[in-house]
Amino acid sequence: MRISNLFSVVNHKSKVFCIGALLYASIISAIGSTNHPSVVSIDPAEKFLGHRLVGKDSLKLNQQINLSNRGPNTISLEFAKTSCGCAVVTGDLPVHIPSGGTVSVQAILNLEGTYGKRETTIVFGFSNGEIKKCILSGSSENLVLVFPATVKMYPATESEAVKKPVVISRFLPATTSDSDFPQGEVVGDSQFSVERVSREVIKNRDKKTGALTSIVIVDKLLVTMDSVSSNDRDVVWSYSDGVSAAIPVKVFQTKMH
Repeated sequence: MRISNLFSVVNHKSKVFCIGALLYASIISAIGSTNHPSVVSIDPAEKFLGHRLVGKDSLKLNQQINLSNRGPNTISLEFAKTSCGCAVVTGDLPVHIPSGGTVSVQAILNLEGTYGKRETTIVFGFSNGEIKKCILSGSSENLVLVFPATVKMYPATESEAVKKPVVISRFLPATTSDSDFPQGEVVGDSQFSVERVSREVIKNRDKKTGALTSIVIVDKLLVTMDSVSSNDRDVVWSYSDGVSAAIPVKVFQTKMH
């Protein structure tokens, strides 16, 4: 092939490519022009709801979410879906939002059953086809650890009470003085009694500086089933500073070996 013919072919392909690129751009532009501008605003779009202490604070976090219609026509909030079972949006849907109006919905993020950070994404769908998202998160810290996680017992008899050892570890700030260490007792349970056998105080220190970093109070308890007809229940161990811990008790109908 001659050089002149080669340049002619290349020039022809370049023209075809340019025409194709222009045609593609015009199609994309046309598609974009059919999209309606957003008329819905959401507040907040993302929010951290705070840190909670297990056994002391409520683990259900509430947040009001405001949805505003900036368009000329009334629209409807058709649905609200959460990314996990740990969150719900209360209220009946659909709900209408007039032009220039705002509606508020309540969301609840439940931190129960987890420690550390929990996050959920709530997706809102509207009658005009818009989709808006709100990301809510929160975190929790366990102040009390119970071992074993479930106390397995069999029903007591008239002549024999059933006893099981339980260890409860309570975490305290490093600034807590010895005189402020909380005491504990069982609250409102006639079928079980709990006796504290011993208490150990563990003071954790930084390996390099020797500075006190945290304090752990370890209470060794003895749980006694006094009732012949006891059922599964949570025995509540309550500290004098308001923190409480549930000791789950599983009652079997036959004696375990």
